[in-house]
Amino acid sequence: MRRARQAVEQLASLIGHPETSATGGNLRVGAPRTSSTPPAVESDLAAPVTVSDTAEALLAAFCEREWCDGLPIVPPTEERVRAMLGKAPPERSLGAMPPLWRQATLEKLAVNAVMAGCEPAYFPVVVAAVEAMLEPAFNLYGVQATTHPVAPLLIVHGPIARELGVHAGSGCFGPGFRANATIGRAIRLILMNLGGAWPGRYDMATQGSPAKFTYCIAEREDASPWGPLRAGESAVTVFGGEAPHNVNDHVSTGAAGILAAYNERAAGQAAASAQDVFDRAAAGDPAAYEVIDRVARRLGSAISSVIAVIDPELVVLGGGIGSNPQGMAYVTVYAEVPDLQATLDRAEQLGVKTLMPPEAMPNGPTIAMLADPQGHMFGIYKRA
Repeated sequence: MRRARQAVEQLASLIGHPETSATGGNLRVGAPRTSSTPPAVESDLAAPVTVSDTAEALLAAFCEREWCDGLPIVPPTEERVRAMLGKAPPERSLGAMPPLWRQATLEKLAVNAVMAGCEPAYFPVVVAAVEAMLEPAFNLYGVQATTHPVAPLLIVHGPIARELGVHAGSGCFGPGFRANATIGRAIRLILMNLGGAWPGRYDMATQGSPAKFTYCIAEREDASPWGPLRAGESAVTVFGGEAPHNVNDHVSTGAAGILAAYNERAAGQAAASAQDVFDRAAAGDPAAYEVIDRVARRLGSAISSVIAVIDPELVVLGGGIGSNPQGMAYVTVYAEVPDLQATLDRAEQLGVKTLMPPEAMPNGPTIAMLADPQGHMFGIYKRA
């Protein structure tokens, strides 16, 4: 029923008629709300609105009409809109914006940019981003209406990013940078007010995303090993993306390890559980063995950097990581101890077997190999 109603409203917006309900009631914003069903958004942002001259009254009026994102706005007065437009023709349309297919005129873009807090110098970036999103290849309809928490990410390139102060460094996805915050917010207001993508109504993202408030950064050209994406050129890239995912690597000292950490995190989004991987390995899946091998190698690197502070009893009680019969790489935990024999005696009391008695390595430590009650192998050593 809801999908059918949305289809009728989309068709009505295309042919320029006010939406009506099944009973003939007007569903334009501002009409009295007679049920809990949200009204269709048909806001005419170019029409003058008169409210009390207080910030609170203005915000209340715009929230009631569903013209803003719930945050305070800059009043889009005629003077401010004209200043935002500059010499740009207000009636020029960049095209119809889905999912309600309203015309994205420069005047309406300017209204939303003013509301978002943009400076007039930011407006060309807003216009360029909207032009890019309306390209068929971007699939804005899909980005707007999907149940996935996706939002258009703007990446500003070249001289214009530096001139406007679009931030690309530490904390670039966070607060504190006006250009990032207001350009991204202007795009979101445009997507809501012109495209009609309101949460639960055309924007069907299941949980939504903080990126749906603002999502704009600059390219960090000076730190890129590949050179700028648009060398010497002011440009805007738009990308339908999720909110940022954090990838931590406190072990790697080179590019290969960092890339492996990234790959593991990216593969984790497809999310097979650890039990799934081991079950597939038991069934002979070589890809599963490769995953176990990669994780074991990284775990071994991580352990090697902290093993000196691990108590041997904790290693024993927590188990170890042994070899597998297929001959893939495995991790052997080695713990440094002050007294090999005393540790061996204590290990025996805990049910640990000695696999290899203490043996001095040439020009190295003295090592003993043990197995915990579950059969996991580990080693202890004392420096020479």
